[in-house]
Amino acid sequence: MRNLWTLFLLFILVCSPALASANGYEVSPYTGPERDMYEGGGDDATLTFWEFPLSLQIIYISGLLGALLAVYKFLPLLLGRVRQNCKNQNRDEILKFITANPGRTISDIEKHLELNRSTIRHHLKIFGLTDQYIALH
Repeated sequence: MRNLWTLFLLFILVCSPALASANGYEVSPYTGPERDMYEGGGDDATLTFWEFPLSLQIIYISGLLGALLAVYKFLPLLLGRVRQNCKNQNRDEILKFITANPGRTISDIEKHLELNRSTIRHHLKIFGLTDQYIALH
């Protein structure tokens, strides 16, 4: 997977500036005397996606693919974190006890909730709390 990211970054760094600088298009309004002779006046026409230069099409499509890849990779990670914190009943009980009784120790939590000390320490690690933090607050 790391090789895929390296290849993707290499493509972005090498190919995108080359494609952006390779085009020789300069857009300027037409102000000649025959402007009214042409239907649409020249710059008022609507272009479809397929009428754009190939480099712009590639940049647009690679941007869409990059956005889809980011959503594909990070959305399950975020949803997994939300589900992980909401599923465990012991974790919810420990959190409720800590918020209702600040300053209690792990042995107090152990006696009140009737859980193993290692289970309580595991859930406190997931919360990002330590034994000293619980005892002080």
